[in-house]
Amino acid sequence: MDTGTRRVDVRRWGWHRGGIWLLVALLALVSACASINAPISGPKLTAKEVPAEIERARKDREAGRYEKALDRLAKALKARAIPSSVRVDLDRELELVAKERIEQLSGATEGNPKELVRMLDLGLPAPVAATAGVRAAEIYLKRDKNYKAWTTIKKTETKYPLHHESRAAGAALVQAGLNMASDTWSFLGLFRTRDDGMAALEYLVVTYPTEPRCDEAFAKLAQIYEDQGEWDLAIQRWSELIKWQRGSSLKAQAEARIPRVRLQKIESPEFDRAEILQAQTELKFWLERHPGHEWENAVRADLADAKLRLLLSDEMAARYYRRIRKPVGARLHAERALAQAKELDDRKAVLRCEKLLAGLAPDAAPVLAGAAP
Repeated sequence: MDTGTRRVDVRRWGWHRGGIWLLVALLALVSACASINAPISGPKLTAKEVPAEIERARKDREAGRYEKALDRLAKALKARAIPSSVRVDLDRELELVAKERIEQLSGATEGNPKELVRMLDLGLPAPVAATAGVRAAEIYLKRDKNYKAWTTIKKTETKYPLHHESRAAGAALVQAGLNMASDTWSFLGLFRTRDDGMAALEYLVVTYPTEPRCDEAFAKLAQIYEDQGEWDLAIQRWSELIKWQRGSSLKAQAEARIPRVRLQKIESPEFDRAEILQAQTELKFWLERHPGHEWENAVRADLADAKLRLLLSDEMAARYYRRIRKPVGARLHAERALAQAKELDDRKAVLRCEKLLAGLAPDAAPVLAGAAP
């Protein structure tokens, strides 16, 4: 038994030893790959050494070695107490090198978004780094790597807020977000591309609410929230579209959707009369502002729905007050229900409300129109 046990242990050790060597080999490979793109390392430069490093970077640039030149200048940036005159030379050379490097990495055949993203971590001036980040996102977008595009924009915004490339960043972000939000792919129902799209669009509407295509983002988010039954969030996004995108062609649609969503969220007309009245007011206002619009028939149908809900609300209230023997309140709501039924030209509802009124005590005098019972 002991011999057998030792044999088993030897085998196990053999497997463990082989696994350890495999792990070491993998780590060495990862280290080698990382070193290929690693910036120039070594001790930090002193202020006196910076001019010579700038000159070496200039020669690298002239020879077309933009990556090496950029690493030299990034290292020079970390030096302390650089004289102002030297700082001017450093910034000028850095701008020239970075421009060439970004152009090289953004080329149609040599486009390298990973290297552009790496420039975000070199401690470069915000304008240079932000340009690199946005160009990387644009390349990812062209390659249909929408998630990469959006996370690159997010990283750029986090490190360099209020940068000069905000318009291009917003345009890339809205396209990436819309692409993902329209994608129905999911893995076992757990990881959905649409969820990533919603995250990107939510980031967009908070960061770039006035971006020219942000109205599409607001609308897409609102529609998704409607599908999910998140009525308040849908109303919020439609409202923000109106607020931030006043000249949008989607504004009329947003103004029509808000009252419709209000009606959809109502569970019982008995307890949500104020919400119904608000929806009715919004629908009437929409019809006044958009006569002949393609949505007019749909809005009129929603208005009829709101009136019907108000009718039902008053009917239920009238029956309730009759049951608790509050005849004045019962008559008020019955009369309002009858008026709504006549406005809707609903003959059955008219007969029903007339019957309800006839069953009330004759001495239950109506109160002033619009007053609460």
